[in-house]
Amino acid sequence: MKTISLEMTRRERTLAREHGYPFKEVRAALDAVESEPGTASIVADSYWLELLVGDLSRSCNDCADHQLAVELDELCLRLEFELGLGH
Repeated sequence: MKTISLEMTRRERTLAREHGYPFKEVRAALDAVESEPGTASIVADSYWLELLVGDLSRSCNDCADHQLAVELDELCLRLEFELGLGH
């Protein structure tokens, strides 16, 4: 598996934590920078990050709050691009 380092804002990290299912490795990466006020690097295997994107996409599709759905979609698109999964 390939290890990836992603820069994520505090809001993006919150969205990932609350609306994705961060598996153990991603959860540990998020926990390691939880107190960072701004942008922080998240380091994890691409496999686990790809699963996170899938979970965020599911949450986006199931979301009744339009603004939240837009935020989740934007995060998914950015993470897909960073992971080389972009369209």
